[in-house]
Amino acid sequence: MKLRSEKSVLHYPATKGATVALWDRHLDDMEYCVCDLETTGMSPDYDAIVEVAMIRMRADGSIVESLDTLVNPRQRVRATEIHGITDADVRHAPTIDDLSSEICRMLHGAVLVTYNVYFDLPFMEAQVLRPSACAGAVPALCAMYMRGLLGLNPSRMKLPEACRSAGVAFQECHQAFADAEATQRLFRCYLTEARAQEIHTFADFRRSGKSYKFMNDWRRDPLSFSAAPTPVKLRPRTPQAFAARS
Repeated sequence: MKLRSEKSVLHYPATKGATVALWDRHLDDMEYCVCDLETTGMSPDYDAIVEVAMIRMRADGSIVESLDTLVNPRQRVRATEIHGITDADVRHAPTIDDLSSEICRMLHGAVLVTYNVYFDLPFMEAQVLRPSACAGAVPALCAMYMRGLLGLNPSRMKLPEACRSAGVAFQECHQAFADAEATQRLFRCYLTEARAQEIHTFADFRRSGKSYKFMNDWRRDPLSFSAAPTPVKLRPRTPQAFAARS
């Protein structure tokens, strides 16, 4: 396991002049990393990640790669009644430190997509990005708030209701990969709707008149990460999981 002090420093390219890095990018030119987390609680300062799933996709919906694993939180597992994960499940799972370089590799050059960015991103910042000296270096797009950006009514729904509204299959089980997969399919529907509305760049979302805090990070480029990730054996609990990288 690589010690924290030995981790590669991640960075994002400096924005030149008055150019706003992500604002002017075409949605179809980007890749997106859809992420879902299960945790021991609500606070990224005191609680810990117990499961992480990531699906990297192109704008046409095709899957580039995926990651799915339980995470040893190095603390007692709580919220088992919600996510079903127990202490025994995570005993032999990798820690978030073991996984951090692999997570950052998957985020390289991509926009992070979650269904609730105000929950997932603080955990990612506190437990993956900040220890790697790159807090806030990942521009994010919240799928939950895309309804508002697209002028859909109601402007916000929980994931099960949003999936039903879009005709996306969803099984409510609080498993990170299942939720990430549903979010990925829903996000693909929203990208199709954006094209229909002639929303081509991130800046075009301003037509909605909506402004969310996560849009502030669209002023920067996606994360740049060139170091080789630390080999780690994943421990998925879902049948859709890809083989561990070695």
